[in-house]
Amino acid sequence: MYSQKPSTPLKKSTPEQQGVSSRGLLEFYKSCVASGYEFHHLSIAIHGYKIAQGSWVPYRAEFPHMSHSLTKMFTNTAVAMACDEGLISLDDKVISFFPDELPEVVSDKLAAMTLRDVIQMRSGHAHMISGSKWRQIKTSWVVEYFKEPVEYWPGEYYNYTSAGSYMLSAIVQKVTGKSIDEYLKEKLFVHLGIEGLTWDKCPNGICSGGNGITVRNEDVLKMGVLYINNGVYEGKRYISPEWCHDAMYESCKLNESGYGYHFTNYDGAISAGGLFGQTLVMIPEYDVVIALNAAYQENNQDALDHRVLDLLKEHLYPAISDSPLPEDPEGYKALEDYTAGLKISVPVGSVHSPKEDAFSGTYVFEDPTDNISSMTFEFHAEGCSVAITDHRGTHQIECGAGKWVYEYSSMTGNYLHHQYQPDSTLCGGYGYWEDPETYVMKWAWVYMTFIDTCVCKFADGSMSFKRSVNVNTQDKERPLIYGKK
Repeated sequence: MYSQKPSTPLKKSTPEQQGVSSRGLLEFYKSCVASGYEFHHLSIAIHGYKIAQGSWVPYRAEFPHMSHSLTKMFTNTAVAMACDEGLISLDDKVISFFPDELPEVVSDKLAAMTLRDVIQMRSGHAHMISGSKWRQIKTSWVVEYFKEPVEYWPGEYYNYTSAGSYMLSAIVQKVTGKSIDEYLKEKLFVHLGIEGLTWDKCPNGICSGGNGITVRNEDVLKMGVLYINNGVYEGKRYISPEWCHDAMYESCKLNESGYGYHFTNYDGAISAGGLFGQTLVMIPEYDVVIALNAAYQENNQDALDHRVLDLLKEHLYPAISDSPLPEDPEGYKALEDYTAGLKISVPVGSVHSPKEDAFSGTYVFEDPTDNISSMTFEFHAEGCSVAITDHRGTHQIECGAGKWVYEYSSMTGNYLHHQYQPDSTLCGGYGYWEDPETYVMKWAWVYMTFIDTCVCKFADGSMSFKRSVNVNTQDKERPLIYGKK
């Protein structure tokens, strides 16, 4: 369960004090809403000060958000600090750290692989290993990594893979004696005021490296402030300027995509990104940092990244001046009011149905799909209490009557959620009646990217159930199933 301990806020300023028009910022946020993409959090800093922040209800600023491959930026940071301490070198051979976990035959190509090859995604592997596959492995991930054939000479071929980032995590843990979340907490997070960050670990207790961080949007913004200032945060250096330059500039020249040490350099913007739109963007020319959490399908990720840059160029860049601007209380209030009222659109329906009392009760399912054996609905004045029993147990969710209510739930959903299955996580539940016999539930997993839509059609003594999700790397909907009282 995620820690609710608050982080130390980033320094805050009015936009005008930092030379930015509040009205221009307002137009930028409005353009993001008009784009049609599903945003969850979006915050902006300039010159080290946060000047705007918006969270789309049911998401809230204090909620952490799963970062997917944006996690790699944190892994890069741990490698940087270990290199700066002299504990490792990018020229070290990967196999040198794991003498007891190597295959019987070590190929020349595997033996040649260095940390530099791995952090640049040029390990020599021909195929990507995603986190969704890695998470299902219950044995040593290090051993599994060494089983993967190295088909190219390291350094020759670019192949993005989360497995390499995991190996960097394992190496830092080897040389520090601490998992990299603990290492970064001691060396960095405590100084930046980053609290409560969680990081998924493999069966051997090693942070996943390539994904798995759940962290507040503002804490990602702090990391951007650190990097855009070449490793300095509030006057203190944490990462060498040489590493920052190599990570964000020199290494990005090796690949057509602009991808370097877990950063991408494109069109004047330096970014670190994760699946479904978890993005940190730095614009050095303007000293601007943007932290974004969103939900859009992975094959549109580049399109959204470029669209956000287009919106920045159209609305934010013209709003930036070289010196402070006169205060604009009306413009600033309009910006604050607008960002405070952001929300994800939900269809309007009836709060109650005249038939809901008759539909309350337990329905039994014989279809083996998703191993659901029963569902219980208790409709009441404030909404609906739902209990679903499957192979993992009985899982509760509360849905507010035309409003979001929050409760931790263990509901099964890995098949719709990129194979993530936390034991318990916070769910925002919202319910409405599409017609007197059709009840629709929205389950917003507010620490993650996913929002499920569950359509329940009731008849005399029976019901059907259809569940779908906003984004996923696999199927986005489950088969229709039927239950009887």
